[in-house]
Amino acid sequence: MIHIATVHYQTSKWMEIQYRYLQNYLNEFRLYGFFSKNIDRKVAEKYHFSSFTDVGPHHQKLDILADIICHSAGSSDDIVIFLDSDAFPVAPLDNYLITKLSTYPLIAIRRDESNTMQPHPAFCATKIKTWRTLQSGWNLGPTGAIHQHTGNPHMDVGGALMESLKLLRMSWYPLLRTNKNEIDSLLFGFYDSLIYHHGCGSKWTKDLTGDVRNSLERDVRTKLLYFFERACIFGTDKLFKLNNRLQDQLNPVFRHRKELERSDLKQLEKVFQVIWDDISCEQLQLLETEGLRLDRVK
Repeated sequence: MIHIATVHYQTSKWMEIQYRYLQNYLNEFRLYGFFSKNIDRKVAEKYHFSSFTDVGPHHQKLDILADIICHSAGSSDDIVIFLDSDAFPVAPLDNYLITKLSTYPLIAIRRDESNTMQPHPAFCATKIKTWRTLQSGWNLGPTGAIHQHTGNPHMDVGGALMESLKLLRMSWYPLLRTNKNEIDSLLFGFYDSLIYHHGCGSKWTKDLTGDVRNSLERDVRTKLLYFFERACIFGTDKLFKLNNRLQDQLNPVFRHRKELERSDLKQLEKVFQVIWDDISCEQLQLLETEGLRLDRVK
């Protein structure tokens, strides 16, 4: 049996899409989920376990679901999959899982595109007996990346899991991004041509895309350094006033909200519409190769 743990927040739209693709590419599975209170309860009825209780942050909910799965599963050889709300298979998954987990104790998305090396909960699969052996969870931990300005290790979910794998000398299989023509450097990702991860979840209508965000961050860092250097000349009392003014002038989300809604949102909506309309679950794979040429995806 395959047990799938996921968390849905703010909207039910990804629940229906995710369930459709899971049904198409998995023979038998059970769903376990935490949901925000505004999620459609009728959609949640498809879940073997569902809860609308806010028990904490996302990673804690995944750990609780893992505990529930470990206690309710019929065999320690059962498979547990952790899946983001906006992630799902786009190719047959059963044989892939059997093959990979016969060689590796754990398989997961690794987001090299964001310079992080840890297993990512967008998609992660392992056997229940392995999860118990790891005695870990989705707590924050070092990802292998270093903060550019502080020099400190970058911490994120999956980091603690990676440390446990290292401690037990377990190798794991990373599913890497396989997009042929990129729409965005961070969003709309295909991994091993098997798993699709939209990358924005319930917040996709408000977030900046990866390319826009990276460009804005570079621009803001340059301006902040210039203004702060001048502020230090004027005196520290000027610095606080300057900082408040910069919050309004240089905040990338604030400055580009309307621009995003006019341009990037159209692209996000177009990609989502392709996914929503793909009732056969056969057209979305074209996005991996076609990218921006979405007029070919029909």
